[in-house]
Amino acid sequence: MAVARSLQKLSVARLLRLLRDVEPHVDRPPAGSQRFTTPSGDYVVEVPPGYSPRKAWPLHIALHGHGSGQSGKTACERYWRGEPAAKGFLLACPDLRDKWTTPRGEALVLATYRDVQQRFNVQTDRVSLGGFSGGGIGTWLLGPEYPDLFAALVPRAGIPPRADDVIANLNGLPIYVVHGKGDPTIPVENSRRAAEALKRLGIEHIYREEAGGHEFFGRLNHPILDWLVKKKRQLRARFEYRGRLGDARRIVHWLELGGTGVVTVEARIEKRRRAVVRWTGEGKVTRVVLHLSRKLVDLRRGSIEVVVNGKRRAFPLRESAAEVLDSYDITRDLRRVYTVRIPWKE
Repeated sequence: MAVARSLQKLSVARLLRLLRDVEPHVDRPPAGSQRFTTPSGDYVVEVPPGYSPRKAWPLHIALHGHGSGQSGKTACERYWRGEPAAKGFLLACPDLRDKWTTPRGEALVLATYRDVQQRFNVQTDRVSLGGFSGGGIGTWLLGPEYPDLFAALVPRAGIPPRADDVIANLNGLPIYVVHGKGDPTIPVENSRRAAEALKRLGIEHIYREEAGGHEFFGRLNHPILDWLVKKKRQLRARFEYRGRLGDARRIVHWLELGGTGVVTVEARIEKRRRAVVRWTGEGKVTRVVLHLSRKLVDLRRGSIEVVVNGKRRAFPLRESAAEVLDSYDITRDLRRVYTVRIPWKE
């Protein structure tokens, strides 16, 4: 507590510099595949040749299929064949003896992301998620659930959500969809339906329908990596999101909501001086916090108008070290740290 109080007395700029200096990273990882353990399970990671913690590296998280012979090692070595590392990507492949659509699967993906970030210098605004078959289904589930974490998605032979409002969670998150035309296991109509929805919603995407069956199509690895290297996570001043509320603290783009049930949220920042938040649905919202920064608002104005479900209030715009620490505690990502905290209370 004494350390936290001391840190809160620092200037925002000095605290940010300090956090950058103390993030732990290994100096020289061994060559080849390595296995690590998290409280939620194991994962395999492959490191680019010449890796150095002095620079940040993009990361791709690959989810294996559900078959008995599928594992993190399978995803890293058989499907990706070391190609991400050769292109300068860290590649992390979680190892799950369950379905990615379960709470265990979700927990392992998030734990893998956090653990890789602690061990290696990850360029956290260039993290992508992909998977094959059951892993493709998991990508379609977790991508719209966590659209603010990733720079892009690559589901292969997966099944997308049926509801447009769930796919709409992607907002501007680009997606590269791959499916075999003659797939006997997961019919190609699933990805065709997804491509139609993505086009209808105006979401950036590439759809590749390949001659073949239930396959990973490794021949697309190079074009996909060339596509991924150009993608960077965006902080959305305007977004829509449908999700289930809970007690765990989480910031979606710049908005923190807590409570119970499912809500659909519309949020936007207008001309860097006005924030508008509205939600509908049967869920009960008990916590509303805006986490803002200079990228989102004009601090020179000194105040911001906030409108929540039609109710208006003015709040001062004050940066604080306390908000830097609080938002970093939630995101564990220095590229998702905020400096202004605005709690809304009825």
